[in-house]
Amino acid sequence: MNSRNRTFALLFLVLLLYFLFRTINLTLLPIFNDESTYIRYGLHQLNEQNHQPYSLLIGKEPLMPYLYAVFGSASGNLLVGSRWVTILFGLLTLTGLFLFTKSLMGKTAALFASIFYCIAPFTVFFDRLALLDSPVSTIAVWSLYVTHQLLKKSLWWYAIGLGAITGIGMWMKTSDLFYLCLPLISYAIYFFAKGDKEFVKGRMFVTAFFLALIIYLPLFSNPFYSVHMQLMQQYTYPIYSVFFFPFAVWWNNFASTFEWLFFYLTPPLFLLALVTLIIMTKQKKFFLISLWFYMPLLYEVLYAKLFASRHVLLLTIPLFIAAGYGFAYLWKKKWVWALVLGACIIAWTIFYDGVLVTNPQQYPSLFPGRAMGDMNEYVYGFSSGYGVAEAVTYLDQLAATQRIVVLIRNDHGNPEDAMVAYLDYKPNILLGLMDNPTDDVPQVFQKVGTSVPVYFVARGGYNAGLEKYFASEVKFTKPNDTEYVGVARLQHAK
Repeated sequence: MNSRNRTFALLFLVLLLYFLFRTINLTLLPIFNDESTYIRYGLHQLNEQNHQPYSLLIGKEPLMPYLYAVFGSASGNLLVGSRWVTILFGLLTLTGLFLFTKSLMGKTAALFASIFYCIAPFTVFFDRLALLDSPVSTIAVWSLYVTHQLLKKSLWWYAIGLGAITGIGMWMKTSDLFYLCLPLISYAIYFFAKGDKEFVKGRMFVTAFFLALIIYLPLFSNPFYSVHMQLMQQYTYPIYSVFFFPFAVWWNNFASTFEWLFFYLTPPLFLLALVTLIIMTKQKKFFLISLWFYMPLLYEVLYAKLFASRHVLLLTIPLFIAAGYGFAYLWKKKWVWALVLGACIIAWTIFYDGVLVTNPQQYPSLFPGRAMGDMNEYVYGFSSGYGVAEAVTYLDQLAATQRIVVLIRNDHGNPEDAMVAYLDYKPNILLGLMDNPTDDVPQVFQKVGTSVPVYFVARGGYNAGLEKYFASEVKFTKPNDTEYVGVARLQHAK
């Protein structure tokens, strides 16, 4: 087999590995709290006549929720279709990772970096969920690749590509603002190091920047955007907070970031990546990789609030590149040690991935400390989706032969957002969102009378003061948990 055919065979195996870990038992972990929210608002954006970016009203950019709604509706399964969107974005990330690493470090490093991306528990976990953070990694790696190409070759189509990538990114998540700024910082470093005759590259980077702003402008000028900006304050500290030197916040953010990366990438893979990245920092040709890691890391340590592991997923892109380069170097110089390290990485990652795709309830127990606490929210408590699908199926069956009313609190997360997402557009179900349940229920009875069955879906025992109106009908208990999703039938309105 010649070199070209061997490369294609290896790439095919990488793709097979990628899809294997992303698609097996895709719905075994039920719909997560934030997935319910994104799918719900995506459906509003898709189905309402004005197609407004309603997700801005909850502090989220509209593109990914819209794509989740489109793919979920088209597939006939909202959760599966939505998660496939993230899988496809992960594939784009994998492609960009390979292309960038190959361009800068060679084919061998690119193959190793790609394999690490395919098997790392951190990326396997989030590529399987309809959240916003895996697509941020896509913008991270492609902005890195196109910036690298633009610094190498003064071609306008790279400038246009960079502007389009970063502009689209700002329709996906606010974190993508990093990748609007980092190319400009990259150019400034390049300019002072090598110069730019007749400002050729400078004009291209400026063009990319303004193209991104033009793409971003319709979103920024939307009336809902002011609400979005207010809500974003709950996720970041104000810029001036750094002058108060909140060392406790900084340490907590740094320790959380380190612990999540250490355990979710697995210790041998993370240490390989970190040591290589530190060594690479001293070499000028790798300055983009360092920039794409250290600048977002610094911002998140200094300013992140309501911090979770998915927010540091974007940091894994430079780490995978570093790990691929470090392992390729070790393979060339000390192949015996490379085999030992590779065996450790593969054994560790495959074990973790196996637990994730076969028994996600046990997955948090693989981690200590903050990592376990962070992972618990996906399988325990109200934020986990256990019981949600069962409640939806139960209400669907009740509505098969009659018209019913389903009431929920006007709240976000599970099960409320999931009920809206799954039931709001069903012809036999009238869904009622209650801002003030104890006042709203008597009005419901006045409107629908007593001939139409009225149900209330509750988050565990949180009955919103409606105990006098309904009797519990069924409880869908979450495994290994005291939480449940309750369906009650309303009896009377006093």
